[in-house]
Amino acid sequence: MPVVPKDQYKAGVDVSQRIWDGNSDKYLRQQQELERMQTLAQTDVDVFQLREAVTGLFFNVLLLQEKEAILTASLTNLQTRQRQAEAAVSGGVALRTAADQVRIQILQTEQQIADTRADQRALKEILAIWMGRSDTEFYLKTASSTLRPLPTSPNRPEYQLFQLQQQRLQLGQDMLRLQAQPRIELFAQAGFGRPNPFNFFETGFEPFGLIGLRAVWTPVDWGNRSREREVLTLQAKMVDAQRQAFDQRLEAATAKDKTDAAKAQALLQQDDAIIALQEDIVRRAEAQVQNGVMTNTDYLSQLNLLTQVKLTRKTHEIQALQAQELLRAKTGDN
Repeated sequence: MPVVPKDQYKAGVDVSQRIWDGNSDKYLRQQQELERMQTLAQTDVDVFQLREAVTGLFFNVLLLQEKEAILTASLTNLQTRQRQAEAAVSGGVALRTAADQVRIQILQTEQQIADTRADQRALKEILAIWMGRSDTEFYLKTASSTLRPLPTSPNRPEYQLFQLQQQRLQLGQDMLRLQAQPRIELFAQAGFGRPNPFNFFETGFEPFGLIGLRAVWTPVDWGNRSREREVLTLQAKMVDAQRQAFDQRLEAATAKDKTDAAKAQALLQQDDAIIALQEDIVRRAEAQVQNGVMTNTDYLSQLNLLTQVKLTRKTHEIQALQAQELLRAKTGDN
């Protein structure tokens, strides 16, 4: 028997070439592409969900702006009325109480304006963060004051995400079938070694080489692939259940927004009629106050009521636009 040297050396090259692997590389590339597309779709879903929150914030600020404008117009009328009351007090045809009542109404209106402006600043700071702006001194307005036709078909990014999830699970099922197939590759080894790793009788520094065909096959996996297939099937059913639940939530929310938009639009016609009647009442009340037929308190009550119905009308208008915009956000209409 040859004496195997205690110090052994080997330097060589191993080369292998797959001949058959069931096109697993193609499936791996498809899996990587699906993962990339699923990540992008999830990002679209996250951004889309923010649209509804920003839309609600936008219309809240818009409503406060309109409320401030109406209160400011009412304040101008009250200041005009106060000058008239002060002139009447100075002429001795009215009591100081009449002027003081108007002054009280002015102070209350100024309080409401200050409160509205404070709420505006708070909401604009939040909205500026979402808009990426450093300033909060901006004025919001809608592109149109008329309601546009409502969308009929949803175009939500969640549907694309559900589809990609199903495709990825189906790809996992296909890859399980590949695991049951053999893998065949051609390999070659060449180099120098001491002793020859394939012939220990050659104890010198000798060249060596080996070429062959290698096959890997696992005909029996003790049910592992079957259990993995069951897991993928359950996951596919969960995705279907999530999509059905999403459809129900979207349908319910869409129905509510449609009802809100229709209701607010219907109320606008009644608001216009109420405002016209109340403006006529205020004009007659102003004449009656000047003639001494109506008290100043009753006149201020009618003027305050006119301000309230104008605020109500503007609220219904913005609610109609907001419901429509939320509906467009839910259905994916831009």
